[in-house]
Amino acid sequence: TVSVQYYFTTEGDFDPYIGLGANYTMFSDEKIFDEEGAVDSDIVLKLDDSFGFAAQVGADWAVGENWLFNFDVRYIDIETDASIGSVELMDELGMVDLGKLNVDPWVYSVNLGYHFE
Repeated sequence: TVSVQYYFTTEGDFDPYIGLGANYTMFSDEKIFDEEGAVDSDIVLKLDDSFGFAAQVGADWAVGENWLFNFDVRYIDIETDASIGSVELMDELGMVDLGKLNVDPWVYSVNLGYHFE
């Protein structure tokens, strides 16, 4: 995710901001599990990579001369095409399209930062 942030103020110890950006998600190592929780190696799941937008709201809070706490909330738009197939029947049937899958997570972060001067 790459974002551009706008800070409303840079004065004082509390600096809120908003951000907009773009997100690229690559899915890998997809697995299907059976009823016992074991990986079912006879089934193939494929999720296409996704490109979408991201939005965030956050703030920096100075807690010392160079130290700060940061917290933010991000929404990330992730939509992928999903397909499934059987290893045994792949040559005959190929992959079966399952349609669109929307993930769209909300990500909450708390960070400690240091400003170098």
